[in-house]
Amino acid sequence: MIGACIGIWAHWHNSHCTVMTVLWLSVVAENEREKFAVDNFTLPEGTPRCVSRSNLYDDVVKVFMDEHIIIEYPLRIKFEEERAMDCGGVSRDMLSGFWEEAYQKLFDGCQLMTPVIHPQVDMKVLPIIGRILSHGYIASGFLPVRIAFPTLACLLLGPTVSISDGILLDTFPDCLSAHEAKVIREAFNWLLGQSYKVSLWTCFHDLVAVKYQILSI
Repeated sequence: MIGACIGIWAHWHNSHCTVMTVLWLSVVAENEREKFAVDNFTLPEGTPRCVSRSNLYDDVVKVFMDEHIIIEYPLRIKFEEERAMDCGGVSRDMLSGFWEEAYQKLFDGCQLMTPVIHPQVDMKVLPIIGRILSHGYIASGFLPVRIAFPTLACLLLGPTVSISDGILLDTFPDCLSAHEAKVIREAFNWLLGQSYKVSLWTCFHDLVAVKYQILSI
């Protein structure tokens, strides 16, 4: 899991991070995440924030529209008509259910997911989704693991994050159907066999073109 401080650290310092930095942060222990949250955030005041399972996606978005939530630790959540004290489990339950719906509304893919932009996506909600992603992890230790790693790194660290061609190429087929992934891998292996001088990034663009040529037959 990505380390506790990356979301806030990247936001505050606008740093140019590499994937190696993300991998290094991934070894940060869970107690370090909690220590970071305790040292940098304040206890929530008042009653727990209430959400409904029947309208979970919209309710969570509404909760995180309040920018003050990003300085609160721990999250205090209550499901309507359920009697449970949030000692961490309720918040993670909320985030898990939210991301299952978000995958359907905002992402596309098979084993791994990447964001999709279409007319039904309200662009104004995307910063709130980022807030749910970063603070959801820092406050509850929850990350949506079905989001492809390069996408997750960019969402947390910004578009300037450096990701190697190899990681992009290794991840890309997992976002496709089994048939598409097979076509891509076969095309990639064929392209690599044509010339040892060809770059991975050139292969990536060429194999995507080959994929659509094959699928259009």
